[in-house]
Amino acid sequence: GSRRMLLLLLLALLGPAGCPRTEPLSGSSEEPLFRGADRYDFAVVIPAGTVECFWQFSHQGGNFFFSYEVQRATGIGNSRNILVTASDPSGFQLGVSQDVRGQINFLTKDTGFYQLCLDNEQNHFGFMQVYLNFGVYYDDFSMEHKQPAERKELNDTLEAI
Repeated sequence: GSRRMLLLLLLALLGPAGCPRTEPLSGSSEEPLFRGADRYDFAVVIPAGTVECFWQFSHQGGNFFFSYEVQRATGIGNSRNILVTASDPSGFQLGVSQDVRGQINFLTKDTGFYQLCLDNEQNHFGFMQVYLNFGVYYDDFSMEHKQPAERKELNDTLEAI
């Protein structure tokens, strides 16, 4: 009955096995790179005794943000603390948080895939449902960060129109 339904719900939430990756927006080097905002927010269920990882692509000089909150926990004691880590493309750990909620922010020094991991290995009996919000934004995306010459050229063009 209800136990089977919960299992089906868990399987549906987990989706295909493996870790999701966010792909770079430009496939070949000849194409111009779109440097806009890149953001994801969703909830994920992490089974007891497992680690779930995600990868986010970023160009060098991006502002990386990652926040999380444990929404639900099951098992003995119902501890809602989870170990969360963020690592750069070479595997160097950039941030760690172990709480019910937290955030890790940093500037990206290298272009590549940054890894975010949620570790539920301390909880041997219950799953955790965690809400995630992560992504990258670039300062040069907005007009106020354009170079003065570019801004003047754009204003001249707008005035001509």
